[in-house]
Amino acid sequence: MLQGRDESTGKYRYGTKTFRGGRREAERELARLVTDVDDGVSTANSGTVGAFCEKWFEHAALGLSPKVAFEYRRLLDRHIIPKWGSTSLRRLRTSDLDAWYGQLRKSGSAVRGPLAPNSVIRVHGVLRRLLNQGVKWGWLSVNPAAAR
Repeated sequence: MLQGRDESTGKYRYGTKTFRGGRREAERELARLVTDVDDGVSTANSGTVGAFCEKWFEHAALGLSPKVAFEYRRLLDRHIIPKWGSTSLRRLRTSDLDAWYGQLRKSGSAVRGPLAPNSVIRVHGVLRRLLNQGVKWGWLSVNPAAAR
């Protein structure tokens, strides 16, 4: 299904969706998808988490105090991008994030030891905020960090 042009490249974007069910349900789902595309709701981007983090931080840093911007950048560089940077944004799942938060509490990142619960909450907060922006910009249809 044609979803319009990508603003950054100018190329046409297409979307697909696998559906299981009867013909009537499939026709309803197709009508809903067409309506979403026409309304500008369904425009998921196929970029990576790392690319989106960079784009988001460039946008978000303008409205942050220098201290908060420094902390967000530190959390992105130290935890989020090393773990999820090469992952397709569309493949990010709530269950994967929850397992990762548990891993951070138990063993931490590859370089550092276990993180305190408050540190994990801060990492989650940054991830939730940037993925919320991803939903607003149409890179995602739902925020996998918001379901926590």
